[in-house]
Amino acid sequence: MSGVVTDWSELPDGRSIGRRELLVVSAATAATLLIAGSDPLTRLVTAPVTSPADMVRAFPKARWDWTVELAVLHRIDSDRNGALALLWAALELDLDPTQKWRLKPALRLYDLFAAASDTGGRLALAELVRTRSTEPALLARATLWSDPARSAQPRLWRTVGPDQAPLGIYLTPA
Repeated sequence: MSGVVTDWSELPDGRSIGRRELLVVSAATAATLLIAGSDPLTRLVTAPVTSPADMVRAFPKARWDWTVELAVLHRIDSDRNGALALLWAALELDLDPTQKWRLKPALRLYDLFAAASDTGGRLALAELVRTRSTEPALLARATLWSDPARSAQPRLWRTVGPDQAPLGIYLTPA
């Protein structure tokens, strides 16, 4: 019974888990549980490798932006480049003038990309938005993303699960 933890924050080797580590562990656990209960995300994890654009287009239209957000958050720790490629494909689809099912831009996805990417990624995002959008909210954000004097935003990404419970996921610097 020496492996039994006597305190909730103590590991078997005597180390203790701080609040930040606990947040990361609980966010990863929450993302895993969300994927287990979400058919589109389960298909994403078990599906054969396809392009990010094909994956994004395969997501159901109802709550599309939330599904994309969860898929990106699930992959960001293990495959950051793949997660950002998936998110970039979603942003390109969101800005596609031929799609008619999206009436408003998915602002949270743009903010997630800006928070998870480095300065070069934010500049590329600002350029993409400026060339393909006339939405005032997006253009204002593009100005913020391209400002080199602007300080870095906090890396704690807040979202909600399917049961509307709040989740906080720490995004490590790019």
